[in-house]
Formats: sequence, C-alpha cells, structure tokens
Amino acid sequence: MTASSSYSVCRLWDFITGKVRRDQETGVNATLPRRSGMPPRRPETSSYRLLSTYDMKFFAPIVSALAFLGAASAQSTYIGYPADGTTVKQGEQIVVQVVRPNSIQGSIEVGMVIGLQACEYPGSPGCYPPNQAVGNVLYNGRYDPVLHEMPGRPYENFTVTIPTGDYFVGKTQLSVDRFHLIGAGPAAALEFHNITLNVVA
Repeated sequence: MTASSSYSVCRLWDFITGKVRRDQETGVNATLPRRSGMPPRRPETSSYRLLSTYDMKFFAPIVSALAFLGAASAQSTYIGYPADGTTVKQGEQIVVQVVRPNSIQGSIEVGMVIGLQACEYPGSPGCYPPNQAVGNVLYNGRYDPVLHEMPGRPYENFTVTIPTGDYFVGKTQLSVDRFHLIGAGPAAALEFHNITLNVVA
C-alpha cells in the first residue's frame, strides 16, 4: 500500500470513528494530529456557512433599500400620451395622460406637477433634467388615477395649454413630477418623467 492510499484509508477511518470535528460556526473541519510519515493535512472548507450577527447587520440596510426600490419601481407612473416627439402648436390644448400600473402595495398620492421647458431659445444650454428644472408649470395639483377599461391600468388625463412666445419654438421638454407615499412607513417617493415635444408657431 502506498503512502497516499494509506493516508486516504486513515482519513476514512477518522470519519468512521468520529474523530473529525466540524466547526459549525466557520464551516471548516478541525485539523487532526498528524501521524508520522503522513503528509500535512489541509483544512477542508465547507461550501456554506451560517450568517453571523455582523453579516446580518451589514446586509439588512441593503435588503431594505432593494425592497424599497422594488416597491417604488412597481408603482412607477409613465406618460401614456402624447408620444415622444409629437409636434404641437403654440396656444394649443393637448391632453397629457399619466398612467399608474396596478400594484398590490398601495400608495398615497400627494401631488403632481406638469411642466414644459423650452430648450432651443438663443443661448439655451439645452434641456435640463426634469429633477433640475420644470419650466413653465402647466398643472399643479392632485393626481387621482382611475381604472377606465378592463383589462387596463389606472390613469388620469390632464388638459394643458402650450405656452406662446418666442422661447417656445422648436424642441421642448414636457415633464411630469409625481410625489407619493409608499409602504407601511410610509416612505416618501419622487418620480420624474419626460418626453420631447416639437412646438411650432
């Protein structure tokens, strides 16, 4: 019998006689005393280990944040119409539809702002993100979406008027900013959505 096969037989005998003790906290086998003539034994790492109290404290905020983001994403609204890139006229009344997907978790609507931002006036730096600039406020008030069709999703239509003036010609940005509360806390959530409109005189 070779040294390696003798070593394997000794290891098997150790398991049978219960001499190998597994450390339940670390998942690593305890190292047994080495027999003479045997190669040194390396600890065998388990494929799993239990989460310690420190691990739980570390992961808890991450899990909570992911749960909040998931809940917020499930309740996120979007602009149903007009479609992105639609051409409208100055002084024209248009309908802005804001759709809220169905969700098991309820939300408390606080308010909504619809604005139109000019992006191509002389010296303009372009369109600012909707969380930095709203532009001309076209609507400021409640948001109460209602389920109109089955199957379908709750939505509310807002009739707004496109501003007039030299600034509001060409590329503009229509933004919808929504403030609502979600969860059992509840937690405050802000949403920003935008599309591009082409305004003609």
